[in-house]
Amino acid sequence: MGYYIEEEFMTTNLKKTILPIMRSEENEDGELKAVYEGSGILFKNSDSYFILTVAHIFDSIDHELGFYIPMGKELINIQGILFKDSNFDIAIFKIDNQDLNKFENFIFLNEEDICYYPKEPYCIAGYPSSKIDFIPMTSELKSIFLQIKVNQNNEKAIKGQENLTLFLKYPSNWDELKVPHPQGLSGSGVWVKSSGQYKLTGINRFFNGTDCIFANRIHIYMNILNKKLGSGINVPRDKKD
Repeated sequence: MGYYIEEEFMTTNLKKTILPIMRSEENEDGELKAVYEGSGILFKNSDSYFILTVAHIFDSIDHELGFYIPMGKELINIQGILFKDSNFDIAIFKIDNQDLNKFENFIFLNEEDICYYPKEPYCIAGYPSSKIDFIPMTSELKSIFLQIKVNQNNEKAIKGQENLTLFLKYPSNWDELKVPHPQGLSGSGVWVKSSGQYKLTGINRFFNGTDCIFANRIHIYMNILNKKLGSGINVPRDKKD
C-alpha cells in the first residue's frame, strides 16, 4: 500500500477544516514573528464554534495574548476560552463569537462528520513543522500539507488504552520514502472513509520518534463537549465515559 493517499482527499474541503496554530515571538532583531506550534480541527455544535486539538501545543502560548492563524497574507490573533486536560493531552478552544468572521477561509465540521467506529486504512493530514519556517506576521504562510495513508500499529498498542487511543503505523523509513517527518502534526486530524466520505475519528497527539503515532479517539472530545457545555452530541452508548 502506498503511503500517500489518493488525490480524492485534496479534492474535498477537508483541508479547510485543519487549522495551523501559531504563537508570536520576537527574533534577535526585535521583530515580531510567528512560530508554528501545531494544528487544530474546526468543529461546530449549534451556535458554538470550537477548535479540537491537544493540550501540549499551548505550553508555549500565552493564553492571555491568544494565538495566531493564517488569513491570506497576514497572521491574525484569535481569542476564546480554553478547556484543557493535560493528563490526557486534550484541549478544546471555544472561539469568541466576535472572532468568527476571521474564519471565512475555513470550514467547520459538524456531528455528521464524525466516525466512532473506524476501520483501516486511516488518513493523517496536517502541517509538519519541519516544513514551516519562522515567518513574519505580515506574510503568507508557506507550508507543505502532508496527507498520508496508514494502518494500525498493533505492535505498539498499549493494553487497556485501545478505547482512548489510536495507535497508527508511520513509515520508519520515512526519509527514504521522502515522506516528511511527522513532528508538528500534533492536533491535526485522523480520518477514515465511511459511507463514501472522509470523517474525523481522532486527533494526533504524539509521535514516538520511529514508527508510531498516538492519537486521541474522537469520542473523548465529544464527551467533554457534552459534560462541560451540554452540547447534546449523540455519542454511542459504548463510547461514553
